[in-house]
Amino acid sequence: MVFPVVSSMLRMFGQASCKPIFAQSWHVEGFVSRISVSTFRCKATFETSRSTSIFNAHTDGCSTRVEEADKQRYGSAPPPRMNEYPKWVDEMLPSELPSKRKIFCNRALNMRQVQAIGFNMDYTLAQYRPEQFEALAHADTAIGFDMDYILAQYRPEQFEALAHADTAIGFDMDYTLAQYRPEQFEALAHADTAIGFDMDYTLAQYRPEQFEALAHAETVKKLVQNFGYPEELHTWTFQWDYMMKGLIIDKKRGTVLKVDRHGYVKAVTAALLDCDNRAVSMLRAVTAVLLDCKSLTELAFDEPEYGMVDTLFSLAEAYLYMQLVELKDEGQHAMLESKSYANVYGDLRAAVDMCHRDGSLKKAVAANPEEFIHYDPLLPQMLEILRKSGRRVFLATNSLWDYTNVVMNYLINNKTGTDKDHTWMDYFDVVMVGCSKPHFFLTRGQLFSVDIQTGHLRNTDNGAPMCAIDDDGGAASVPNSFMLRSVEGPGDGDAESSGSDGGERMKGANRNILVLPELEHELEQEYQSEAVYKELQLLRKQRDNLDDQIQRYDWAISRGNVPMEPKEYEKNLELLAEMRSRRQSLKARHSILLSDHHHGFHPIWGQLLKTGHQNSRFAHQMERFACLYTSHVSNLAFHSPDKSYVGRMDYMAHEKFPPFPSSLTAVSEEGKGGMGKR
Repeated sequence: MVFPVVSSMLRMFGQASCKPIFAQSWHVEGFVSRISVSTFRCKATFETSRSTSIFNAHTDGCSTRVEEADKQRYGSAPPPRMNEYPKWVDEMLPSELPSKRKIFCNRALNMRQVQAIGFNMDYTLAQYRPEQFEALAHADTAIGFDMDYILAQYRPEQFEALAHADTAIGFDMDYTLAQYRPEQFEALAHADTAIGFDMDYTLAQYRPEQFEALAHAETVKKLVQNFGYPEELHTWTFQWDYMMKGLIIDKKRGTVLKVDRHGYVKAVTAALLDCDNRAVSMLRAVTAVLLDCKSLTELAFDEPEYGMVDTLFSLAEAYLYMQLVELKDEGQHAMLESKSYANVYGDLRAAVDMCHRDGSLKKAVAANPEEFIHYDPLLPQMLEILRKSGRRVFLATNSLWDYTNVVMNYLINNKTGTDKDHTWMDYFDVVMVGCSKPHFFLTRGQLFSVDIQTGHLRNTDNGAPMCAIDDDGGAASVPNSFMLRSVEGPGDGDAESSGSDGGERMKGANRNILVLPELEHELEQEYQSEAVYKELQLLRKQRDNLDDQIQRYDWAISRGNVPMEPKEYEKNLELLAEMRSRRQSLKARHSILLSDHHHGFHPIWGQLLKTGHQNSRFAHQMERFACLYTSHVSNLAFHSPDKSYVGRMDYMAHEKFPPFPSSLTAVSEEGKGGMGKR
């Protein structure tokens, strides 16, 4: 196809100080062309397929062939005709474009920062006519022939006799020779499913204001006594709600980050400072992160350079780390001068591990569980409902038997101290302790039987006496399991984020539901912010429309495309200044409203599952690894154990929600659930 206006489009980009670039070398993955656009600070990559290009060129004179191709709408689409729609530079006031001429945004991109724009030629600037080009390609194909019974015609009376002498008839057993009784066999298959629960932060919801304060105090003791940190650490206080899940500790720079689902840093704290100093620290920290990598695609935020704050157990650790960073930055302690931020984090992690190994945390909880754990009266009823539905129910926890027995006695029977017994085990078919997740889901391990009276272990050789165990001795011991757990991060706790193998396995035979206690507060705040959401959407749309109008006026005035008489010219300049002032007001209002909106969720970090208007990295992690999520495990008591949960409908930037016409989803009143009227 010939594009009469491609040259004018390229001239327009040239006038906008964006130099067009043509490259002979280009990379093809299937039918996908990869085009790179160099920007101010990073390198953004765009992908286009045969059916679409980044920038649509215009053409005319396509006559009948365009109309025929227009009917099919598949493969290579012809470009718009000349003057079919006014070009951007031809209008002072924008007119509404049809959807097929719009450019849709998946990730924010400011074209002002683009210094060069590159175009691929094939199927981007040059849209081939598939009916002609593919016919040409077809003409260059070869025809192959099979030999047997095509080129070589066998004598059937002799060849088939030979083949018949070497044949055998095989039978499958299941449902061929053996016809199962479906009413009994399916009931047996249903009984072979299981629902498993983690204990900590799933069945047992800790009080973070109590438990994390205990973790902070015990870790401080270890740092002073075992690692030689200053005694003044004992005077430090702990603000349990300063940190939140989903944050990332940058061990190299001594900062805590919050990033969006694309890996962009959206919030930083470099120390627990006042707001003005923290703003300077945030800018310095973000700049350091960006300068350390060649492109934003390299920011994986993985261990060992970064630490994940993906559980409520990590809140005290993250807060104490920032206190230690602040102490190091003061420069008044010689022992800290020789340590890097990463060394300080290493000491902190070692101290936290010591707290777990010596039992200092769990001893305090075991002595007074009601002070540290929420009692849940619905828990026994929920477990009983699941067992009555025909499933096996199991408990799989990293905690050892003695601590598990204390916590479960309190949760199930509200018993503590000498009143404890083992009746809570009646709610579970299998109890597994000391699982060492996530390795429990990934590797084959030795199983031991626990003497519940003494806590001693017995070697079981080929299986524990509680239930049948297969050769794997791991998660496969409970087939088709549905595992409930709290949200864990890579390398912490459970396997939904423990690398590609673990993630794929948990997404295969097993299904996950993640317990997110903060969700209850998030939902309440979202309900109260409904009017704010609507205003933010309106402001974004107004800003976008006004920005487009300003760019049209600015373009026309700077290139003399408006009346140049002094009075008319002055009026246009005043109108342009007024629009810019209006845009600045809208931007300020939008920024203040969005900031206040996020501070309503959390005064430091904002909404848990959002960064600005984008999903946070934590939300993206949940979408990848969680089939379901809820604020509390006992919410299962309010739903049928046989409920079929329906996932939400996905839609892209170009689709209007809902993506299907209402006529296709309407329910017929007469049919009561039919396909509806046609």
